[in-house]
Amino acid sequence: MFTKIRLYWKTDLDPTHLVNSVHVRIIRLYVPVSFRETTEWSDPVNAIIDLGSPLTVLPKRVWQTMQNIQYLSGIVPLGGIGKGLVLARLAKIGLAFLSTQKEIVERTIKAYLAEDDAVPLLLGIEDLITNTRLVCDYPKSKAFLHF
Repeated sequence: MFTKIRLYWKTDLDPTHLVNSVHVRIIRLYVPVSFRETTEWSDPVNAIIDLGSPLTVLPKRVWQTMQNIQYLSGIVPLGGIGKGLVLARLAKIGLAFLSTQKEIVERTIKAYLAEDDAVPLLLGIEDLITNTRLVCDYPKSKAFLHF
């Protein structure tokens, strides 16, 4: 039996090409996620599921109030995010999803904890997609994680 986590599509048109009447969709897949803070879970925040990112990346505003962070590295530079260099530490963290049946699904994952807020909240493939089944049907506007 699977536990189903509902994902949400957001589609915008890239304004860069609209002047030439070329429609380029910017498609993002989101999931609400909570993080462990002291004795309770944070309010859910929308995270982008990034299938091009091997690991999760958290901006400082998200992780600075988290508890039970297990650091796995010192500060390292990350490339490929935004227009500059991002400094972050690799860590193990706890997070939670709310299932369609209103059950809390907890996971421990590896994530880069950025030293500032210059990055979006990205959920990468490692520890998330590698341990779940991702079901996407963009034409029907449906997507789920199945644990």
